[in-house]
Amino acid sequence: MNKVSGRSNGELCQFIRDIELYEYEPSELLSLAYDSGHYKKYFFTRLSHPRRTINRQTQGGRWKITGKQSYVNDKDGDAVATKTPLTYCKKQDPTSELEKTRWLMKEYMLLKSQQSNQNDETPWTLC
Repeated sequence: MNKVSGRSNGELCQFIRDIELYEYEPSELLSLAYDSGHYKKYFFTRLSHPRRTINRQTQGGRWKITGKQSYVNDKDGDAVATKTPLTYCKKQDPTSELEKTRWLMKEYMLLKSQQSNQNDETPWTLC
């Protein structure tokens, strides 16, 4: 929550990099992530909202929602964030259909009520 409220992340900054995640292909993300010692990589990114639809388009495809969005609850059971499962889909060529790949990601975003700047059009997310 420190990140979205503008406070320092302290030790968290050693493990989670801020990037424009949707400007990169999934294979490029591996080299951009801090080495966490395991296969999971984490990033902070801001979502773009052209006309209220989140743009998850990359150069060669897009991240598609492939499951049910769920809530993340705090210790009291109150919902504080959403978790959205995504799968990367790419095109073999410009005229082909999108095909699912094996690249998976989860996108975590605080609920508006938990964000310090509730008017922010581009909230931080953790992926």
